[in-house]
Amino acid sequence: MQRTDGLKELFDALERLARTPRIGHKREDLTNLPVLFWPVDAYLIIYRITTRQIEIVAITQGRETSQAF
Repeated sequence: MQRTDGLKELFDALERLARTPRIGHKREDLTNLPVLFWPVDAYLIIYRITTRQIEIVAITQGRETSQAF
């Protein structure tokens, strides 16, 4: 199966996130939940760090972020 350019970049970003989980930042203007946000092209990856892994909470297009929370 071949990925389109946008999806390949997104999957590459998820692999980078797995290697460097603290790359994201908090958005207290959107939520006080213990999640981090990391923009990748037109997407925003919303995730949390657990004791052993990262957990992807959502991947939204940037303009839809406020509706996700």
